[in-house]
Amino acid sequence: SKPYTPPREVQRTSYALWELGAKNLVNNETSSFAILEDKWPAKFSVTLRPLTGRSGYLTAQVDKSAATRNLPDGQGLYLVDNTSVGQGEFSPLSEDPIFFGPDPMVFADMKLLDSKSDETGLINKDMTMTWNWRITVHNKRKVEIPVRVEDALPVVGDGRIKLVVNSKPAPQTDEEKQIYFWEQAMGPESQWVIEHKLNMSAPADLPVNSTR
Repeated sequence: SKPYTPPREVQRTSYALWELGAKNLVNNETSSFAILEDKWPAKFSVTLRPLTGRSGYLTAQVDKSAATRNLPDGQGLYLVDNTSVGQGEFSPLSEDPIFFGPDPMVFADMKLLDSKSDETGLINKDMTMTWNWRITVHNKRKVEIPVRVEDALPVVGDGRIKLVVNSKPAPQTDEEKQIYFWEQAMGPESQWVIEHKLNMSAPADLPVNSTR
């Protein structure tokens, strides 16, 4: 076999060229070679969106400001414990979290407990609507797991519509992403219950799409 030669970066005017040196290649097989290593701090948690499915997803919020090299956008190969969990678009400048696939040991059930509407007032009638869900998060792992539960914000396109959140615990709101979210470190083999309740009122003659 040929002696190992470390990769060498050669800077050009508008791009960088990597010289890999002598390498052993096998016919009809795809080969990959590491040319650069960088370590970024990351906060890991499990993200759940129970309105769309039970599964929790291992998520990393990466501090990319710690990067020591400039990297281009492209396809990323994601691994957990040295096992590939898939590929996806990767951008060093993006602040979005990175998802590493589902965690079958952390999941959530969302059940609609009550949904009703009513009209109030004699002259200026108002329509009121109430939804009450119970979200039960399960951590089946034998270790503590930080979790984040997300639910979409209702779309309110008219100033006459009033929306009140009476959830316990109260959620935080991300207006940019249009979501409610809850965060908690769940103990080993534990459950966490969120009572998610929304109250909406609007003039009775105002068309309102109350479906989710």
